[in-house]
Amino acid sequence: MASKQKSKIVSVLSAIAAVAECAPYAFNSTGEGKTPLCWGERAIDFSLNAVLLGKNTSSNLSNEEYSSDSGSESETESPAKGRRSSTARGNKAAVASSKENDKVNISVHCRMICASIEVLICHIRATIVRAKADGAKSELEAPSTEHVAKVFKTLIDILEQNGQPPSSRNERYCKTVQDQAELRRCAATNLLRLCDANLQLENTHLTPKMWHILSATFLDKDIHARESIMEELS
Repeated sequence: MASKQKSKIVSVLSAIAAVAECAPYAFNSTGEGKTPLCWGERAIDFSLNAVLLGKNTSSNLSNEEYSSDSGSESETESPAKGRRSSTARGNKAAVASSKENDKVNISVHCRMICASIEVLICHIRATIVRAKADGAKSELEAPSTEHVAKVFKTLIDILEQNGQPPSSRNERYCKTVQDQAELRRCAATNLLRLCDANLQLENTHLTPKMWHILSATFLDKDIHARESIMEELS
């Protein structure tokens, strides 16, 4: 898959995440054509099973399309150009500049994984919150226990592997320091979002071992990831 195509997928997934958050009922629409899945279910299936877990699904591109063009994007670590010098550690402008440089250095494949995580978390959160608000009259189908458990496990796996993609298919990607820090940041902040007291998911899905893995990210070696995680916690 060419880098430009991946960038388009990132944009589409970001838009779907926004729809899931604002209009979860849109995911209840029935599918058309040969597939019984609606577009929302296909997006969830693609995000979890295709992008994160690397499986072939009804909504997935072929293995060849998804995993080809390995040389289309550079996954080598960029020089630490623009990073903060020791004399500018307290300078807020230098901190902002460093964050921007790190963001630029994040690969498109990493951004696609993070966008997929956002789709999954926005859908789970919005569906549960809206269903509770609507009460007995709600027509929303709550995410299955199996689906939620799989999302929890996938995010924990990313943290346990120090920011490595959960799929063996994606092992050649996200090898830079910036990519792995971004994946840890994305996985940890979204796990915390799933632990919202309004959702009542953590008692069922977050084991003591998972809590231990998640809590270790509060001391993440990357300052930007650590700050983002602590901000979400607060």
